[in-house]
This record gives sequence, structure tokens and C-alpha cells, in this order.
Amino acid sequence: MAAHMKEWSVGLEFAAQRGAVDPDVLFDLIEALEDYHAGAASLSPDGTRIGVDLWVEARSLRAALVAGERAVLKALPAVGLAGMSLSAADVKPWAQLEVELARPNYPELMGVAEMAELLGVSKQRISELAATPTFPRPLAQLKGGPVWDRASIGNFLQTWQRKPGRPRKATAAMRKPLTALRANAVAPTPAPSPHPKF
Repeated sequence: MAAHMKEWSVGLEFAAQRGAVDPDVLFDLIEALEDYHAGAASLSPDGTRIGVDLWVEARSLRAALVAGERAVLKALPAVGLAGMSLSAADVKPWAQLEVELARPNYPELMGVAEMAELLGVSKQRISELAATPTFPRPLAQLKGGPVWDRASIGNFLQTWQRKPGRPRKATAAMRKPLTALRANAVAPTPAPSPHPKF
């Protein structure tokens, strides 16, 4: 039974054999690869490598790679870039690429209120925890307070031994020195009467 056709994202990099590539040629290359929906092409900083992303329909990953390479090698001479050779490839199912593109490429930021909600504690407790050496350092300290990357809290959560409930109140023995101080305190002198007595 023959395998059915699948859609693939094929990212290819080609290296020049001599000299740097003129960046303007990339537009011609994209146009030459329009059947493969080449939406963008890139040039390395030194100008010796071209990167191009294609959409290819093929039965397997290997067939997608072969089809993509063949298409680019055919287009290169047409835009004056004959003699380039494949130096790197990244082939994945199109659905996987869509998932990757949908994923945010920036950290999930959290302030004190979000951290408190995540850990199930008060904002004051977060400030106390943030002062401990085991708590992750914030990415930045803004006027509104510290900001953390949510991913950085993972290690802390694995090792944090949360003690539920409020801290114990001071016992009578702990309060005794304060009581003794109050007992030994000098009574205040009464204020003088505003009207003299005769």
C-alpha cells in the first residue's frame, strides 16, 4: 500500500564556493521558488550562505528533503548562483512547524501578585521568599516591583518545603521578658492642672 502525501517544512542552507552573495538576488530566488511557497530567504552575515524555507508535498521526510534540494539547485543557476552546495537541512512535518510558530518565543513574565497566586501565598510572603538564597533571582527590578520568568520557578517548586498555616504565636515564655520590662517601667507623671488650687 502506497504512503499518502504529506506536507513538509523544508529549511535548507546552501554555501557559496567563492565570494559573497549579493543580497538583492534573494528576491529573485524567492520568486523562482514560488511553487514551493518560499516566503523568505536569508543571508549569513559574511554573505557566503543562503537559507531558504520551502513548503514541500512528499510521502516521506527523505523524499521532502530530496525534492526541496532539487528545487533550490534548479533555481540557483537561474538567478546567477550556480555552484552552491547544500550545507544544512531541517525537515519537519508542516503541522509541527505550525505548533512551533504558535508557541510564544518570549518568557512568561510574573510579578509579585502572579507569583503569590502560583505558590498559594500572600504577596508579603513572596517578598520574604525572594530574600532567600534558594528563590530565583528576578529578570528585572522595575518601579512596580520584581519580574520573574515563570520557567525559573520550577526548580524552587521542586525543593520548596512549604509549611502550611500561619507562624506560631509567641509563647508565654517568649513574652515574659517584655512583661517584666513593662512591670519595671516608671509610671508616667500626671500632667499639671491648668488651674492652680488655692
